[in-house]
Formats: sequence, structure tokens, C-alpha cells
Amino acid sequence: MDAPLNDRLAAYAAASFRALPAYGHAVDRLVARIHENGGGETGPRPGDVLPPFVLPDDTGAFRSLDGFLAKGPVAVMFHRGHGAPIAA
Repeated sequence: MDAPLNDRLAAYAAASFRALPAYGHAVDRLVARIHENGGGETGPRPGDVLPPFVLPDDTGAFRSLDGFLAKGPVAVMFHRGHGAPIAA
């Protein structure tokens, strides 16, 4: 689909909802609860220093922020899920 990201995500969410309505309702409830509780408002912003962390990579191996920083500067990107709308 050649369309803006928000349109592509909306189409994906709609198709997922049609295929698995119970899952779609559960995701909607989860996203609503996250928003109601201020989710994301206290998250890191561009330029913030992150605390040390360890996460699995695409192979399941654990990688640490400190390990990456030992090799040089690091950029960390957080990706929202398909149920989180883009602010207009």
C-alpha cells in the first residue's frame, strides 16, 4: 500500500480487527487504559540520557546499552504499536 504511515496502520488495524475481533477489542481496551493512565507522557524525549538497560535482539541474544556505547554513539528508536494513533 502506497499511503501515509497512519493510513497503512489504520488499514492493518482494521484487517486485524476483522480477522480476530476479540483480539481487536482487547487491544483497544489496553490502548485506552494506557492513555487513561498517562502512558508515554513520562517517556524519554529526544536528547534525554537513557538509564542502563538490556534487551533481546532479533536473534534472542541480550544486548546492553553499555555494550553499544562502548563501541561509540547510539541512537535508540521506540516504535509505537499499530493501535496507537499518530497525533495530528
